[in-house]
Amino acid sequence: MQTGTASIKETKIKYLMSQEKINDVMMKAASLADSGDFIGAVEMAEELIKEYPDFVPVLCFIGDMYLHLGSPVLAIDPLEKAVNYKPDFYQSYYLLGCALGRTMNFQRAIHHLKIADKLEPNHTEINRNLGWMLCMIGELAKGRKFLNKAIKIDPTNSLAYNDMAVSYVVSKVKSPQKAKHWFEKALELNPQNEFIRSTYESFMKG
Repeated sequence: MQTGTASIKETKIKYLMSQEKINDVMMKAASLADSGDFIGAVEMAEELIKEYPDFVPVLCFIGDMYLHLGSPVLAIDPLEKAVNYKPDFYQSYYLLGCALGRTMNFQRAIHHLKIADKLEPNHTEINRNLGWMLCMIGELAKGRKFLNKAIKIDPTNSLAYNDMAVSYVVSKVKSPQKAKHWFEKALELNPQNEFIRSTYESFMKG
């Protein structure tokens, strides 16, 4: 007959073995992602999640990989599961907000990004994405407030300057001078960024 102490010890051993396996697989998956093999990384993580379906960091990793692959629709399911499993983990809400925003579901995206902001209030990318989403639904004053906060937190974040520039292009009352000012700041910080360069070129072409 197994004693309670033996049962607890066995459970701890299984837990440590599980953690070791998860860490080992995720290190390999992260290495694949670092080398640009996002498909290989997500496939490896998805095999792992079959065995540990409620492990939130792995669910977030899968969602993040799909975002890198330009497949936000596929990112939504694992990220919604992550939010449900661990509702106090800001990264789940942040990534889910990003995925929803990229599918043009701005209201839901903003809802999740606001929760992420409450859980992690001084996160540059949360503030930047929240600001951008608010601008996309026409709440420009609120959006620019969050973009300004992102810039204040990290003055080197070129995408925040780019988003601020675009906010003066998409608004009903456009301000080309302000847009140009912010574009130039973004390019000064990151002149080789193809996304910023193409956005600026489109702006200059009118």
